This record gives sequence, C-alpha cells and structure tokens, in this order.
Amino acid sequence: MASEGDLSQEKSVGLSKIISYGFTSVIDSLIIIMYQQTVFYFYEVEIGLNVALVGFAYVIFAIWNMINDPLVGFLTDKPRKWSRKIGIRKPWILIGCILTMVFFFLLFTPPDIDPKAYPLIIFLYMVIMTCLFDLFYSLYTTHFQGGFVNYFRDPSDRRKASALHRVIGNLGRFIGAVFIIPFTVVYGDKNSFVRAAFFAVVVMVVCLILILPGIKESDELKENYIRSYEEAEQISFFEMLKYALKSKNFMIYLLSFTLFTLAYSLYQANFIYFLKDALNLPMTFQTYVAALFFLGILLGMVPWVLFAKKMGSKKVYVISLSTTGVVWLFFSMITTPVQFFICAISLGLSMSGFLAMIMVILSDSFDEITLKCGRHQEATLLGITNFFLRVSYLAVGAIITIVHILTAYNPDPTATQTATAVWGVRILAGFFPGIFCIVGAIVFLIFYDLKGEKKLKMVAELRLKGL
Repeated sequence: MASEGDLSQEKSVGLSKIISYGFTSVIDSLIIIMYQQTVFYFYEVEIGLNVALVGFAYVIFAIWNMINDPLVGFLTDKPRKWSRKIGIRKPWILIGCILTMVFFFLLFTPPDIDPKAYPLIIFLYMVIMTCLFDLFYSLYTTHFQGGFVNYFRDPSDRRKASALHRVIGNLGRFIGAVFIIPFTVVYGDKNSFVRAAFFAVVVMVVCLILILPGIKESDELKENYIRSYEEAEQISFFEMLKYALKSKNFMIYLLSFTLFTLAYSLYQANFIYFLKDALNLPMTFQTYVAALFFLGILLGMVPWVLFAKKMGSKKVYVISLSTTGVVWLFFSMITTPVQFFICAISLGLSMSGFLAMIMVILSDSFDEITLKCGRHQEATLLGITNFFLRVSYLAVGAIITIVHILTAYNPDPTATQTATAVWGVRILAGFFPGIFCIVGAIVFLIFYDLKGEKKLKMVAELRLKGL
C-alpha cells in the first residue's frame, strides 16, 4: 500500500515560499499570546473593572466571534472582478492584518477614568474594541489559513509547510512570551501594557513585509480557483454548513481542536496569575519558562514529523495531544522553579507533534468536503471552523469568572491571595487544560477515519476532478 508521502503528483513549491508563508503565523501567534495572556488580567487587575463585567465582555466577544467568523469567510470566499489581477486571498490577508494591528493596540488604551464610578464606559469600550479587533483578525486568519489548502497541494509540501508553519509561527509566541511581556509588563503599571502592545505591533509590521512573497498567488492557482467556483453549482452558506456538519471527520477534528484551544487559552489566560499568585515569581521569570517551552517545540518537531511519515498523521496527532494533557495535569502541582522548568520543556516536546499535524488534518478534512460539494470554499469552512472554536473563548471567560468569584480572588495587584484563591488559579492553569486535551485525544482516536486507503482514494478523485 502506498504511503502518505506518495499520494499525488501535484507540483511542488519552493522552500522560500513556504518560509515566507510561515510568517503569516508569526503575526497570528504573537496576537494570540499577547491577547490571551494580558487582556483578561489587564482589565480585571490593572484597570480594575469588576470581574463579572470582564467575563461578560468575553461572552459577548465570543458570541460576536461565532457569528462574525463564518460570515466573513462566506462573504469573502467568492472571487471578485479584481481577483485575477491582485489575487484571491492576498487582498483580504493584507486588509485584515493592517486593521487587526490598529484595533489590537487600541484595545489597551481605554478611557482614563475611575472604573468603579464609570464601569459601563470601560465595559463598552472593551466590548467595542474587542469586536472590531476580532472582525479584522477573522478576515486575516480565515484567508491565510484557508489559502494554505490551495497553496500547498502536494502532500510532501503540505507536511513540510505544516511543520515549518508551526516552527516559524511559534516565533511570534516566542517573541511575545520571552521578550515583550516579561521585559515590558510590570505588575501594577497599566501603561506597561500599552508599551507591550506597541512593541508587538512593530514586530507585526516587519512580518507583514516578510509575508508578501509567500502570499503571492500564481496565475494557475487563481484560474483553478475561479474555474472551480464558476463551474460548480452555486452553494449557499447554509448548504455549505450542512456539508460541514455532515462530515464526520471534519466534526471530529473540530471537536478535538476546540478542546485543545480551550485548554491552551485557559493556560495562557491564567499564566500571569499563576506566576504572581501561585508561585510568587516576578514577571521576568516567564522568559526562562517560555524559552524552555519553545526549545521543547523545536526539539520535538522533526522527530514527530518523521514519526508521522511512518505511522501516519492520525497516530501522531492522538499521541501528542494525550501526552500534552498529561503534562498539563502536572502543572497544577508545581511548587518550585525547577519543576516549572521541567514541565515547560516537557509541554513543548509533547505539544510539538500536535502542532505539526494540525494543518495536515485540517487540510485533509477540508479536501473531503471539497470532493463532496465539488468546489473550493476554504474561507467559508475556516469561518465555520472558527465559529465552533470561539466557543472556547466563551468558555474561558465564563470559567475564569466563575472560579474567581467562587474562590474570592482579590484583583488588587498588591494583594496576597488566600489558599482557596491560589487553588483556583492552579486548576485553571493546569488541571482543566489537561482534562480537555485527554478527552479530545480519546474522541479523535475512536472516530476519525480519514487515513490509509480512504485517504488515497480521496486524493486520487480530487486530482481526477481538477480540485
């Protein structure tokens, strides 16, 4: 039987294009790490907005996100009159990226007023800026992620691009977690968060220049996309949604990835709380922890990719996700810096396999839907994907708010937390993320079946139909 490396004879792309395209993920991962680690803490502790209002703002943001993402994808998936000249994805990537940076920075500049006297003004500012930020962030991510399926058709390119995409992409998290946040953010100084946002935007601008060669679309790619769109029967958004919901493999991937996203978001949103309140460590300590985490990712990425070539993408995805869950469970019990170091590098080693396989599994599940409906609509599918992923954001806001209220967390940046409040921080940073990942791995192992002969047949049929 043929291996996954022999699935097609699609034209390969150059390494330079893969690397340039990888910088789209640097911007994405930098935004994620900055948003997840700082926004909830910034508004609850540094600004002093009541935690219930911060949590409610997160819920509104998540609901908006769920509606916004699929609609943005569907409304911008259709080729335009200018698509042959300037591109299918490129214009949306550039517009989305630039405006994302603008509203990301504004998110950290709320009105300088007393949050106790005027909580509604701060609350509305947080909601409006978050929703505008997310509108353009969705436009950006929908098209650079959806474009991955079209840019990299060859299975070997797809594996290579997926792995490099994660390695290069994690540079954004590395810059944010190792340099910007620990060396800029100061407990009790809200202006330090503004400076951190500014430095993040500077890095994003540099990356925006670097991605230009990578997002350039060949005439063949544009023509194939436009032709498939014109020749196929027109499909409404709700018809596309039905295709997605009826695809078992897509939904299983979506469930497992949503659980991982919830786990990772909880961990990141509670990282500053964990350092300050559970371990009594300075913000600069994050530099060492984050550096070891990313070292683990770099050390683990190549072995996991080689394992995937022999064992298949599914096995690596399951093993990596489940071991990541186990490591996170140990985070709940950390009491010393040495233990933190060990868990950090272990988390990177275990998670790297999952990160390397995400785009492979995503692309395969999208291809299966493309074969069924007869056309490429990856931006729409990404929008639908993000609709469900944003459930995790809603859950993060709700879970943190509930735990902080139940454990009587004190938002004063100079406060010493009670044992109960510290216990709440620990389960948010480790126990919950671990359980979510283990459940996701079990579900994926049992139900996902797009592999072996079934995958070979799907790729052959896609090639035969020119898709």
